[in-house]
Amino acid sequence: MTGILGLGNLLGLYYKSARHYLVPFRWGKYLAIFGIVALGVSLLTLEFYGFRKVFQYMSSLEEFSLLFVQFLLDRLFGLIFLISYSMIFMSSMINGLSCFFLSKKLPFLFTLPIPRKRILAVQFMENWGTSCYLIVLFLFSFLLAYANSFHLSWQQHLLFAVLLLLFTLSPVALGSAAVVALIRFFPVRRIHQLVTLFACVFLGALMISIRMMKPERLLNPTTTDDFVTLIKDLTIPSMSYLPSAWTSSAAVYGRGSAVIYLLVFTVATLSILALSLRAFYSKAFIFSQESRSLRGRPVSKRLTQKPAGHPSFALIRKDLRLFLRDATQWSQLLLLAALVIVYLLNIKNLAIQLPMVRWIVSFINLGLAGFVLSALSVRFLFPSVSMEGRSFWIVRTLPVSFRSVLWCKYLIFFPPFLFFSQMLVYFSNRILQVPDFFLYLSMANIFAVSFALTGFGIGIGALIPNFKSDNPSQIAVGPGGVLYMFLSFVYLSLMFGIQVRPVWYHIMNRTSEIRTELYILAAILLTLVVGLLPLELGARRLAKREYA
Repeated sequence: MTGILGLGNLLGLYYKSARHYLVPFRWGKYLAIFGIVALGVSLLTLEFYGFRKVFQYMSSLEEFSLLFVQFLLDRLFGLIFLISYSMIFMSSMINGLSCFFLSKKLPFLFTLPIPRKRILAVQFMENWGTSCYLIVLFLFSFLLAYANSFHLSWQQHLLFAVLLLLFTLSPVALGSAAVVALIRFFPVRRIHQLVTLFACVFLGALMISIRMMKPERLLNPTTTDDFVTLIKDLTIPSMSYLPSAWTSSAAVYGRGSAVIYLLVFTVATLSILALSLRAFYSKAFIFSQESRSLRGRPVSKRLTQKPAGHPSFALIRKDLRLFLRDATQWSQLLLLAALVIVYLLNIKNLAIQLPMVRWIVSFINLGLAGFVLSALSVRFLFPSVSMEGRSFWIVRTLPVSFRSVLWCKYLIFFPPFLFFSQMLVYFSNRILQVPDFFLYLSMANIFAVSFALTGFGIGIGALIPNFKSDNPSQIAVGPGGVLYMFLSFVYLSLMFGIQVRPVWYHIMNRTSEIRTELYILAAILLTLVVGLLPLELGARRLAKREYA
């Protein structure tokens, strides 16, 4: 009874924290939450209808027996569950570092008269929720499309819910146990970077490999033979002793033995986690806290360093060093490289023959490249000011204005953003084989977009900073990040909306009928306002701020 009460009190802390965040009513927070929910529902709806089309086509294969269709379903389910299992495992290792060791509330929780195992149980639940909620939503929509297409009963819906729970518990337990063992036996300061780097390499390779399989052919198979060949190409050699295989077998065939195997494996992984926590956690937690202290770090070298020159150069050097030292930051560039490869493969696979259609696609591609830049800027640019954290007061004491501080960050991020965007637009237009006019138009436009979004991201981040969070990913998905994404999409829509008419008139050889220079002037003014005004307002807002 005492254990249940202790667990209830811990869960009550999370409830009170969520209630404090939502009450009293604040328009900014609720609009951000509504935006995230609306975006999630839209994506899940698209996924539902896409997979339903695939399943309906599979159910219409009358020339094949039911057993063969189930075999194809089993192979497809096995691939999707295997990818999902791997992603949950890697995500649980990264989030497990924060949940079990780096969370700021752990020192407080350990002072409460509650057994440590109850606290760790709640932390495991937190790791489970943060690591797999996106995968669960994806699999839920996937299974719902399957159930809707094949008209399954409510008992099978209930079976899917049980399978999702069992399927997601074991990778989180294994990932958490692996993190505890790593911190106990290896240097703590490099664990987070090592795990993140490995995860980025794994996810990047996974993105490229899936794209090389051309899964879009599922939505438009030419013949039945092509469809069967595609399903076989999408699968990997049978691995019947993996949790993903048990889950797919239980979902497709309804085999009770597969459910029992999955249940036993889940219990075994939870037992492994419990044993590892009992054997290693105490010392591992001490090691993790010692690694965060300043003891043992050399200071004589810092005292004997030569002056850095102008304070602005010192700020630039400081930000560059912090970025390069943190593998959780630069390792995500590997995912960016994978994104570029996937993006160019999509352009190459369009197979467009008509020149006019290629020109139109080139202009639309410019908008897509702008959206990619917007997504990157909310991850790297928007949190750049907030990452100053508690050392914000040190920046205030420097003999430089906040305007100079923001422009230093601008000079750091603008060149790589410009280079990336120009390469993306250049190679995509070369693949499309468009005339030089569209190539130069795209490169000029993406220069303006890079200029505007760099200043806009840093400026909005300075207007609504979050110095209490030390995780840039959490800052990016917070209310401020959602607001920035919405405003950047508005800018991109206006920017390319201004140019639709003159570009169309050029395609139709009617440029003499409009005054093109007015549209160019409007685009330049919009870019200057979006790129420069937030920087100035952000600098003034920071100058008035007295605390971090």
